[in-house]
Amino acid sequence: MKYISKIIDSGISAFKSGELEMILDIKNKSTLKSIIQRLKKDGLIIYHGHSLWSLKKYDPRELASKIRKKSYI
Repeated sequence: MKYISKIIDSGISAFKSGELEMILDIKNKSTLKSIIQRLKKDGLIIYHGHSLWSLKKYDPRELASKIRKKSYI
């Protein structure tokens, strides 16, 4: 799937929905939602809550910095 390769090529393993919108360069919210649901159904990304997503293999420190804005790692 071309979308997962764009995400992997970006070098980001944990991302919010807005960041995913910029990475994939998709303006339509419903299109983005259907792509996210398809990636989730295929088991390529994991939902962590509050519009926070990650790849199956992610850096826990990167995920933590997305959860708490002013974190220092």
